Amino acid sequence: MGSRLIRIVPQYIQLLLYLLTLLTKFKYNNQKGGLNLKNIAMSILSVALLLALVACNKKDDEEKSMPVANNSETVAEVNTTEQTSNNSDEQIILDIMQEEEFFLVDLAELEMNKDASSKNSDDKVALVHFTFNAPNSAANAQNEIEKYTTLLAAQIIDKNPDISKMTVFWEAPELKEDWNVAKFNYVRTANKNDMTLKNTYFDKTVFN
Repeated sequence: MGSRLIRIVPQYIQLLLYLLTLLTKFKYNNQKGGLNLKNIAMSILSVALLLALVACNKKDDEEKSMPVANNSETVAEVNTTEQTSNNSDEQIILDIMQEEEFFLVDLAELEMNKDASSKNSDDKVALVHFTFNAPNSAANAQNEIEKYTTLLAAQIIDKNPDISKMTVFWEAPELKEDWNVAKFNYVRTANKNDMTLKNTYFDKTVFN
């Protein structure tokens, strides 16, 4: 706004000075006995051209200062859509973790990668890191870890068909700190209707 005024004001001042000059000239010619019609016509034409120039500059300034919020909002919407699409698989697991059955389990880390061995570009490999914090015996903790892992796999079958493989890691700080005490590897069946448990690992120094 300020720069536009700086550009326009000198032109108005120039116009006013020119008009004052014309009035002085007209007064002088009138005193000498008449006005020259040719000079009047040229003066009017000059004033009209100067006014047109001022109007054009003002219009250009207004066009340059027009807001571009609509374009920015469109870009923001596109970016938001892309982000939601990329994070939808993770969000499904996060939503599952909010269910009451998982109240004794903490999700420490979640990673989702493309399944390089699959011909389907949408297939993902989920790496889920759980922490079981409840004070318990090794035998009871093992039962709870197996129960929660099976429950997660069952939920994944229905809620996220794009997860073709899943590895679930478990820590149990009450039994052994900073250590994965259990691991489960799942693979989705060819018809995508089930998750098969391929292998299981339990730390033998914790679980006898």
